[in-house]
Amino acid sequence: IRLSLVGSEMCIRDRAVTMCTRGDLGTRFMDAVTRLPPGASVEQIDDMSALPAAVARRLAAMGLEPALKIQPTPDFQALDFKAVGIGLRDAVDDRTSLSLAEAAIAETASLVIRSGPHMPILDAFLPLHHLVAVRRRDILPYLDDFLDHADLARSRNVVIVTGPSGTTDIEGSLVIGVHGPATLHIFVVDEG
Repeated sequence: IRLSLVGSEMCIRDRAVTMCTRGDLGTRFMDAVTRLPPGASVEQIDDMSALPAAVARRLAAMGLEPALKIQPTPDFQALDFKAVGIGLRDAVDDRTSLSLAEAAIAETASLVIRSGPHMPILDAFLPLHHLVAVRRRDILPYLDDFLDHADLARSRNVVIVTGPSGTTDIEGSLVIGVHGPATLHIFVVDEG
């Protein structure tokens, strides 16, 4: 196996097979999201202050009520969701939640969510619709790049989310949303 990086193109060559990915890590991540099962989607926003309006547009496009549980991070609590007509819920339920990923993995379109005082882990599992923001600067090429510096002892759970919840337990057919969110929408936040 040979790995080469030329400009923004990365190629992996293994005998007769060559696979190349183009673009920066944010572009590679967003391209990988498009290859996930139905229910996964992604969009790019300019900065964190644009998140409430983007969330409102997404909820409207999905025909959902403008209400959700936000992860209690200082980043989200500083934003004015009410100004765009979004009501905030105190508890996660069967509807919609918004989380901030610690990192994202470009290769697999995976999100890294860590439990802690600012992240009740059930917010990522209980709602039918999970919205997640990730900063472009926190997108890494491979899972190994996260694990190399993860400090796993820092929290009880580190969850790797790749697409909406899916199972093939039922007669070998893919069913989305049985054991967790049926939809996963990701906001890639540029911030300069």
